Amino acid sequence: GVALASDGALWVVCRESDEIAVLDSVTGAAVETLPLDYGARPVAIAATPNDQTLLVSLEGFGTLARFNAATRSMNGSVTLGPWPRAIA
Repeated sequence: GVALASDGALWVVCRESDEIAVLDSVTGAAVETLPLDYGARPVAIAATPNDQTLLVSLEGFGTLARFNAATRSMNGSVTLGPWPRAIA
């Protein structure tokens, strides 16, 4: 999954490596890698309507994680149940 953040960066979930890659939307160059806990298995990502928050479904943990686009840090999560996948 890929989502565009408020700063113009592309956030890409990397299921097999348990991380989120943040890329420059113009050049495609890697800006930052956000490591997640082992086994998180991020599957999908979506930006909120104001693009200030990104929501990521973590299949391995059965949760939906919330990230602040400006600080690129996780600032909350909610349990969804087994194998959450697509979000919009």
